[in-house]
Amino acid sequence: MNYSPENYPGKAVGTFFENIVQSFSERIEKDDQDLDAQVGAAEFLTTLWCFGFYPRDRALPKARMAAETALGHHPNSGHAHAAVAVQEFADWNWQNAETGFQKALELNPDDPGILHWYALYLAALGDFDNAYHYSHRAVKLSGSTGMKVGLSAIMYFAHDFQDMVDLLVPLTIEDPNFGPAFDWLGMAYVQLERFDDSIRTYKRAVELADNTMEVVSGLGHALGMAGRREEALEVLESMQEAATQTYVPPVQMAYVHSGLSDFEGAFNQLQIAYEQGAWELSFLREEPWLECLANDVQFQELERKIGFPIRTNKN
Repeated sequence: MNYSPENYPGKAVGTFFENIVQSFSERIEKDDQDLDAQVGAAEFLTTLWCFGFYPRDRALPKARMAAETALGHHPNSGHAHAAVAVQEFADWNWQNAETGFQKALELNPDDPGILHWYALYLAALGDFDNAYHYSHRAVKLSGSTGMKVGLSAIMYFAHDFQDMVDLLVPLTIEDPNFGPAFDWLGMAYVQLERFDDSIRTYKRAVELADNTMEVVSGLGHALGMAGRREEALEVLESMQEAATQTYVPPVQMAYVHSGLSDFEGAFNQLQIAYEQGAWELSFLREEPWLECLANDVQFQELERKIGFPIRTNKN
């Protein structure tokens, strides 16, 4: 199967991204100063990790090397600074990430991709006023469906769930095969306690995602929150079985445990996720699906170890 909007972000997109990385790697072998190839390799390796296709140790060392090589050869490139800033964000080096993103935007103030990444970084820190500012700019400059879904992610962490519905429902109508819109819409419906709508939406997202575990976990969480325990447990079992054969991000299993009010199971998975340096833990402090754990000392210890800065401008 080839990548297309009809199967994004299913398993085929992982292969598509891998092929792009391979293409960039071949270019780098010929010219290690190829800025676009170095930045592109860093971006797509990081995306493979963020989407749950690769574990950290398979993706990020190569991504950081590519990003730092790009910056070493092209110190005046905003894209190179952004590529390194994303790696700092992934490593929870918050101040280094801030400095890198600011330099990237100084050099490329109207780049939608840089704006999007900086907005996500700000959302992870609870600075939603600024996160919205940069995400809206990214949408205005790009106009793409993907950037609009990126804006919905800011809304999610900011707890603006009805705004997510208002944004995403039209997107699912305009492009009924764009899986991420269904995925994030399912999240919004869960938080609004529209569980039937969430489960229906998630089933479509899972179909479009070829049962990719990152999306399947959302269905499991929704089923648990809806009180459909046996079905949620079936989803969790399917994820556990998949994890014996391929990489399944542990935070995704933690989401299903939390939906089932199995807090011990959730913390067990979160501890594994911390040991792996999981992408999703960058948003731990603002993640609505984990709020049920926030008063537990284990959760607070995770926050401490991740080293989040003091919140600013939280709505």
